[in-house]
Amino acid sequence: INTKTYGALICNCNDLLIEDVEVDVGNILTPNNCDSIHILGPCERVTLQNCKLRSEDNVIAINADDIGHGPYGTFGDIVTVRIKGINVNNYDGGQGILLLSGNHAIKDVIIEDISGEASYLLNLSTFGFGPGHYEDINVKQTSLKWLSIVGTYLGYIMINGDRKSTRLNSSHNH
Repeated sequence: INTKTYGALICNCNDLLIEDVEVDVGNILTPNNCDSIHILGPCERVTLQNCKLRSEDNVIAINADDIGHGPYGTFGDIVTVRIKGINVNNYDGGQGILLLSGNHAIKDVIIEDISGEASYLLNLSTFGFGPGHYEDINVKQTSLKWLSIVGTYLGYIMINGDRKSTRLNSSHNH
């Protein structure tokens, strides 16, 4: 795609299925976001599966609270998300999956069978938009090569904000 911002910006959705899609936003980190797939709440029943994603920013960003999207910007709870069979082939410094919660909740998320390379697998962040609310976040059967960034340690999984029932099963950091 080689975009200047997102490969896809999706807002306020229910029963969303993204399957067998390949997105490469190009090797251009600009002041704007360059996420492969950027989803803004409120959303229910979101599935992303069997995709190949490449970015210098997040390959998948699930945002209950985010700013700067003009008339398209929405906020709200995100419930029941399934992310499975994603191959991440990022540029140096490219990131994995972002779950951003400030004042709205992100609940019932299963992330499994993630492979490839990124600077981190999962970031649960508030970006200072509120206390953050996460519930039932599950990571299973992942094998992602960690890309180190010179002078920076981001970590394989980063968590801040209020969380309940976060589970990590059979993940392998290379």
